[in-house]
Amino acid sequence: MEYVSTRDIEEEKWSFADVLLQGLAPDKGLYLPTEVPVIHDLQAYSTMPYHELFLNITSRFIGSSLSLAEQVAIVREAYSQANFPNGTTETITPVTKIADDIYVQDLSDGPTFAFKDQALQVVCRQMAKVLALRGQKLDILGATSGDTGSAAGDAVLASREYLSLFMLSPRDRGSRFQQAQMRIQSYPNSNVHHIQLPFDFDGCQEIVKQLKQREGFEDLGALNSINWARILAQITYYASGYFQAVRDGGRLGDPVDFVVPTGNFGNVLAGYYARQIGIPIRNLVIATNENNVLVDLVHNGVYDIPKESLQTTSPSMDIVVSSNFERLVYDLFDRNPASTKTYMDQVRPGNRLEFTEHGIAADALLRLGFRAAMSTSDDRLATIRAVHAETGGFLIDPHTADAVTVARCLSEQNDGVKMVCLATADPMKFEETMKSALGYIPERTDRRALDIESLSGAAGRFVMLQSIEEVAEYITNNRFVNT
Repeated sequence: MEYVSTRDIEEEKWSFADVLLQGLAPDKGLYLPTEVPVIHDLQAYSTMPYHELFLNITSRFIGSSLSLAEQVAIVREAYSQANFPNGTTETITPVTKIADDIYVQDLSDGPTFAFKDQALQVVCRQMAKVLALRGQKLDILGATSGDTGSAAGDAVLASREYLSLFMLSPRDRGSRFQQAQMRIQSYPNSNVHHIQLPFDFDGCQEIVKQLKQREGFEDLGALNSINWARILAQITYYASGYFQAVRDGGRLGDPVDFVVPTGNFGNVLAGYYARQIGIPIRNLVIATNENNVLVDLVHNGVYDIPKESLQTTSPSMDIVVSSNFERLVYDLFDRNPASTKTYMDQVRPGNRLEFTEHGIAADALLRLGFRAAMSTSDDRLATIRAVHAETGGFLIDPHTADAVTVARCLSEQNDGVKMVCLATADPMKFEETMKSALGYIPERTDRRALDIESLSGAAGRFVMLQSIEEVAEYITNNRFVNT
């Protein structure tokens, strides 16, 4: 299996191991496989336990970069009972029916209670294994709107012999729980450095991209979903979700829609590739919060990017520049790197781009099976209350509520097609919003989360910086790998 950059006119080929460690291509493009292997026997895949399903899907994209035995060991450790205590042999992403033809797939049972654990527990172990084989170590730079920070931190701590992490996040954004999760990892002499800046997520993400282009920083790795390995590791839960949904009164081969809370476009993009490998997904429905630029983009082909994001009660989606959209743009331009670069060079806060000005049909994303709709703060609260009441106590977090809100709006016109809403975080991470919705804070029952705020206050801290230059200096002085 070979990979190319979305912006490389020469189409230089890279291995999975190269893509895994680099994250972002030298030309600022994103890596993609030159071909997508297709599943031809859905019946066989539909009965596989989750670990086996994961290996059968992902190994086709990894090639010779890791042996099958190494991949098996990584997956067993990443998806262990210790990391996903409520998982079963069949799946670690169970699907629950909450209404006629509406389902919720729980992706939040990992160590940091967010869907990011699904990929990062695997990806960091893949990195560590490749680095061990090469006799190398790696410093990683990333940005987070909330959940990626702690998920990456937990996974990097588990591979501290080979990895260190510098994670940028917006100051005073995210929930108290999210802040505590990151702070507790960033203790003195830790290999995890959580850095807060006076910018929104898009500003933090731009610093990551700019630093990766600087001499002396180009060797920094990436754990954001700009890293193809993140996308690859998320494809399996779409397959698992599909198989579980059709078992409830459906037939293998029936179409299913997925409704995806969306910010940086990585999660829904994994669904796009799940469909390409042969999972019968009809529509990929993007659910946004008040940062709803993707709604206009999907329905009208217009990317009207505000100068900064709005702060909402589903903070992990407070993003207006969706980095992973570049991979889809590459396909829209028939995998033309020059056209992709021209378009993406204009994707920045304050700009307005129209598909038709670049030779793409205004409804191109609709033709690809994408749909999009938004929900507001009031919608989220009402949906959390409604689901809790109608199901006898089932809890969903604010981001999942965005997805369920959209699914409920679409359900009457969905022709009986099942809709699976991805539950991307545990509700306890957003206790303030849950209290606003329900009138009380649901009791924490997971022992891993009982004392996290007090523990983080005692031991952890954020590194408070102001600019890209301060970030560059801090990384230089604290690098795991001396350059």
